[in-house]
Amino acid sequence: MGKPRDLLGLALTTGFVLLLYWQAVSGRGFFFDRDVWLYWMPHIEWAARSLAAGQLPQWNPFSAFGRPFLADPNFQFFYPPSIPNWILPAAPAFTVLVVGHAILGATGAFRLLRPRLRSAPSALVGAAIFAAAGPVASSTNLWHHFASLMYLPWIVDAFLRLRAGRGSVRRLGLLTGLQALAGSADVCVMTGLTLLALLPQKPGRLLRLVPRLAAAVVLCLALAAVQWLPTARLAAQSARSSLGPEVRLHWSVSPQTLIDLVLPLSGAAHAAPGDPNFREERLRLIPWMYLGASTLPLLILGVRRAPRGGLFLLFVLALALGRHTPLGDVVGYLPVVSSFRFPAKLLWLATACWAALAAIGVKELGRQTPRIRGGLAMAGALMMVGAAGLAAFGPASALDHGDWQSLWRLTPLAPLTLGAMLLAISRGPRALKAVVLIVAVDLLIPGVGYNDYSSGAMFHIRPSLVDELRRQQANRIYVFEKSRLDSLRWKSPREWSDAEAYYFGQGQFLSPPQSLRWSIKGSFDGEFSGLGRLEYSILTGIAGSGQIVNEHLLRLTGVTHAVRFQGPQPAELQVVASVPTFHDRPVLVLRVPDPLPPAYVVHRIRKEPSSLEAIRAVSDPSFDGARAIVRVGEVARQDAALAVDPRVSSARIELEESGRVVIRAELSDPGTLVILNGYSEGWSARVDGRPQEVLPANLLFQSVDLGAGAHLVELEYQTPGLWPGFVLSALGWAFLVFASSREGRRIIRA
Repeated sequence: MGKPRDLLGLALTTGFVLLLYWQAVSGRGFFFDRDVWLYWMPHIEWAARSLAAGQLPQWNPFSAFGRPFLADPNFQFFYPPSIPNWILPAAPAFTVLVVGHAILGATGAFRLLRPRLRSAPSALVGAAIFAAAGPVASSTNLWHHFASLMYLPWIVDAFLRLRAGRGSVRRLGLLTGLQALAGSADVCVMTGLTLLALLPQKPGRLLRLVPRLAAAVVLCLALAAVQWLPTARLAAQSARSSLGPEVRLHWSVSPQTLIDLVLPLSGAAHAAPGDPNFREERLRLIPWMYLGASTLPLLILGVRRAPRGGLFLLFVLALALGRHTPLGDVVGYLPVVSSFRFPAKLLWLATACWAALAAIGVKELGRQTPRIRGGLAMAGALMMVGAAGLAAFGPASALDHGDWQSLWRLTPLAPLTLGAMLLAISRGPRALKAVVLIVAVDLLIPGVGYNDYSSGAMFHIRPSLVDELRRQQANRIYVFEKSRLDSLRWKSPREWSDAEAYYFGQGQFLSPPQSLRWSIKGSFDGEFSGLGRLEYSILTGIAGSGQIVNEHLLRLTGVTHAVRFQGPQPAELQVVASVPTFHDRPVLVLRVPDPLPPAYVVHRIRKEPSSLEAIRAVSDPSFDGARAIVRVGEVARQDAALAVDPRVSSARIELEESGRVVIRAELSDPGTLVILNGYSEGWSARVDGRPQEVLPANLLFQSVDLGAGAHLVELEYQTPGLWPGFVLSALGWAFLVFASSREGRRIIRA
């Protein structure tokens, strides 16, 4: 890879990526779309503040009722390239994350294809498709999946070298370990599926390869243990493994949208009002599926040369259809696979396969001139004329729907570039440079518009609602679900795009988890990562949907205020403030009457045989949470000898910080201290210096049984599996350093 032509190819590949994201690279715009602004930035800003204060952000007390942070792989805390997240402001840090990984993936694809196809044009085409195709370039808002995906070509290259007897176990183990630390288990499974398809078919070669692969897997697991041991512990107490088909198979690729692979259309083109899948299509997980109309002839040439690759591509696309085919439904119930959501993610693997086959097609084109040159040239010329007609006389100006107007302007690109490609193919090997240029233009023109960018102003405007909630001394808030979806009209600056105004508006009324940015505690925020407990998800649904809210559950869980747009409010909730925002209507702040305090004492325990019965019990408006708690099964201790009519008991929080709470409690009789902080494995308690078990209360919260008298209760959170994982990862990195030294290599060879 040190030849001048190879270095030129790597430079061209890098330049192509910089051009694709030119707005972010130049500093004229910042990524913000969807979960980047709503989810990633609040968590990263909070974690950076915690680190600056000298605290390890193990527990996030502001999202929901509190959640583990380090155990969530979404935030890539232990991933070495994420260091800029904790140093730079969030917006430029995300630019570094995306552009850096896009360059990594594109150069990896070039490096994979160049020596094997012995054709720089082939490698350039494959790299361009992998980096700039719609399923990849429009997935930057799925940052951990995007980052993990960029290791795929590097891992395949290391695997093929190892299969040929020239590779290094250390290299494969390091790359797969970094991919795992980047945070996407889905992409790791896709990578495993790819390597499985590339295994040698001869038993002898396979047997020789297995020990080396096993060693690479062991090294990968060791390097990633610091992240995935805690994640596995967290997932074990979540509902992840018992996801229903309506959750797992959401965001399946609809068969009619497969046309988007060769037409530059987003989900808006398929979102017909009244369609039951309207919202799913309009807000597709992967907004753009375009792989380039110009790459279709190259794909056909590649499949003719490598039919097994074509079959693999069809298999992956069939899985991506999810609930629309029996295959996706059956596979979804297999062990491990059943824990994954959203079949559309498989479009990433389909993109990689498409890129490789198209690169092989370019190689085939370079070998000989097609026999039907005249027919190809004529078809190409006709398609280009048709594209010109579409552009000149198409109905874009007659369409009153903004989405369709913008989409129609891109539509002529497909026949134009396909026609140009057919003309180039008709010239045979002489047109390879033209082939590369056509593919680059075909992918680049729509690609620069796949991501919305912000000028950055929205990141620095403090919501007026925050100041009002401070004045109201709000301890914990609930945002009405209907209001989270209803902010469609706003008074934002004219130069802002609709997307920028919409997501800025979401932050204006602290749509979960935006309150985290301002250190305001949330409550029934919803489940984002799939790592939350099932009981929380069920109670969130009971607590509120649309414009309805369960006041009893808000009081029981210590919610002090609710936030919503103007409209009918529950009779028991008093409007205490009307806050003007950038929306066309004010945001209302409602006070929840008589919420339970953050820490209190009860003297009764109600035992229920199952979580379902416990949910019914705590949801019953007649349940008095100030006097009793609910525990499930054997956790409910009947031998606590708790008083029926206790005298006054009290609890006061003296210190509360991330992962640590100190409480002074005084009990007239034996009782139970209840802390309205999320229950999770990893919390421990010391009562007057002695260890005491932390037990769940009312399914969601923490409780500690105490005797009569005054007590100092200290609760602390340690991420389960963190330190064993840290030791394993440290050993893995130490082995890599040792094995890379001259003396280490000599000992290993011996």
